[in-house]
Amino acid sequence: MTEKEANEKLNSKEKETEYFNLSALHETQYAAVIKKSNDFSIIDDYAIEIGLSNFTYEYDSLKGLFGYFSKKEGMSLETQKDFQNGDIFPVKSNPISLHSNSSYYQKLEKLTGGCSISYENGDIYSGTAGAFFKLSDSQNIYMISNRHVIVDNDYGLETKIIHPSKTDAEKKEDISLIGKVFWTSKEKDDLLDAAIAIIYDEKTTVDIGKYSISNQLNFNSIAAPKIGQNIKKIGKTSGVTFGEIKSINCTVNITENIKKPKIYRKQILTTCISKPGDSGSVLLNNNNEVVGLLFGGNKLTASFSNNIMNIFNPIHPEINNFSKFV
Repeated sequence: MTEKEANEKLNSKEKETEYFNLSALHETQYAAVIKKSNDFSIIDDYAIEIGLSNFTYEYDSLKGLFGYFSKKEGMSLETQKDFQNGDIFPVKSNPISLHSNSSYYQKLEKLTGGCSISYENGDIYSGTAGAFFKLSDSQNIYMISNRHVIVDNDYGLETKIIHPSKTDAEKKEDISLIGKVFWTSKEKDDLLDAAIAIIYDEKTTVDIGKYSISNQLNFNSIAAPKIGQNIKKIGKTSGVTFGEIKSINCTVNITENIKKPKIYRKQILTTCISKPGDSGSVLLNNNNEVVGLLFGGNKLTASFSNNIMNIFNPIHPEINNFSKFV
């Protein structure tokens, strides 16, 4: 398949329903448009990778797997043919969770991307401050992370942010209020798990543009993610890790550590670069441009991120002035 053909299939509501209801035994965790090879001169070697839990077949045992799936009532002949041709293929995936957690983390005197944060009343979980930045038309300092990391649904835009989180602080005296939520994606948004905080700059020392606790990396601007792109991230749990973008059109089924399953669409799929607590980390390409915002993973083979272009983009008129990192 070409990339366009694969995207059209995955973006179809009918096909999405089919892919996520393949069988009762193998729950579909994600479906993603991927490229089979690294040769980008070949334009028709795209496929749809389906991550399945409880997957017990050998990786290349498509014949037996296809035979099982084809008995599933309602599976279309087209999808059966796609399995036979290798245009759709299954891989093993653990259930996917949002990557917030608790772990001891030292308070920083000067905040940088990668540090521990949570909302003020967050007593159980915490996540990562992705990056601190300014805008070209403002002197305010902002921070980007995930909605599930820094937004208390009871307070919304009045949610206050702390560093380190209560669960990460060695003692209560280490915890400081550093800002409050300025903008957030909606709870039912299927594109984004994102939020931006405004920092109390008169009380908080921030290293603008610094991306790692050890000051190893700076970030520059934002850019569109690309399949095959090498990326890196820093999270409060796993630190600096490196990986590769496998898909920029991934439908993700979040099932663990939330009240009810939630579907996210058009996400970035990477190799596994994260652990619980890394939620909110930003992804950088080799030019140190931000391409994504990490929010979850399956702790085995894959991590998942929002496309940064869906955050800093005119499709969200309320944040049109967020034109770039400076």
